[in-house]
Amino acid sequence: MSQKGYSLVAGAPFRDLKASPYAILMQGLMHAQGSVVFSGPAEPCMAAFFPAESGDVLSPGDVVVAGTKPGTVRKSKSAQESSVIGVVVKHASIVLEAPEGYLPGAGPAEGFADPVAPAGMVLVALSGIVKIRSQGSVKPGDLLVTSGQPGKAEKMNADRYKPGTVFGRALDELQKGEGLVRSILSLA
Repeated sequence: MSQKGYSLVAGAPFRDLKASPYAILMQGLMHAQGSVVFSGPAEPCMAAFFPAESGDVLSPGDVVVAGTKPGTVRKSKSAQESSVIGVVVKHASIVLEAPEGYLPGAGPAEGFADPVAPAGMVLVALSGIVKIRSQGSVKPGDLLVTSGQPGKAEKMNADRYKPGTVFGRALDELQKGEGLVRSILSLA
């Protein structure tokens, strides 16, 4: 039994020790009986890597839709698009099918560098809580759809609603203009 009753304490920093912030690297099946708790700087979401269509500059918070080539994503470009794949994130609590070389290597300051997406790939949240680049007035509870501005969301307008275009629900408020709105990503 280790400190505070835990069977295993791993990762860093811990007290004055310098070590990798990555506690466990494993291959194969993992079985957990009970709860698994994720916390820290990552967005509380599940994400996967996708190739981005060439020419698209994507940033965290951008809404992405299915690209013109199979398996790719591109920045949303028109209002109420029905092919939303997710939202670009820098980090995710759960990363599915991380590409070869995604795990970080030694870095200068902290001893380890942040994971970096391979060239041409982007990490896209598929579900969870994320910050979505939004525009206009948005209140907590509002349903979100893509806007006419590339990569941005807006509050759904019931008068213009098209089925299959809602992809999120706002948790925060944006009074006007543009900004990142913490939202529940709920793709159907």
